[in-house]
Amino acid sequence: MFEILPNVSFWTIINFILLLIILRIFAWKPILSVIEKREKKIQDSIDRADEAQKEAEKKLQEHKELLEKLKRESVDIISLAKERAQKLQDEILKKAETDAKLMIGKAKNEITLEKEKALEEIKAKVADISVALASKMISKSISPDDHRELINNAIKELE
Repeated sequence: MFEILPNVSFWTIINFILLLIILRIFAWKPILSVIEKREKKIQDSIDRADEAQKEAEKKLQEHKELLEKLKRESVDIISLAKERAQKLQDEILKKAETDAKLMIGKAKNEITLEKEKALEEIKAKVADISVALASKMISKSISPDDHRELINNAIKELE
């Protein structure tokens, strides 16, 4: 069935060697060139991907730092706004308190003045009534000096 013929084997080996030589001359260099180009292209793609990844990591770090900075600034702005609001509130309360004290003081002064005025009017009326009453009761038996002394004593008792 299967038999080896020396003559055919010899020519088969020669054909194989010739095929290898022809492939080496015509196909090996182009195949190696295509493989090298492909390898270079793949390496370039890997390098670009590494650069893109490094750039992305750099951008990510920059964004994180910017975000942290903005967070700190927003906290500072909020704190400053709270401080200003508190100061404004304190100023408003202080002004309101001062205004209230002034109004109370003014009202007290007005009340005191009105009270004194009313007392003076009452004293004058009491003195008039006392004089009229005393003059009716005594009808000329008291001298004018005694009369004044009685009025002054009555006024002192009212105070």
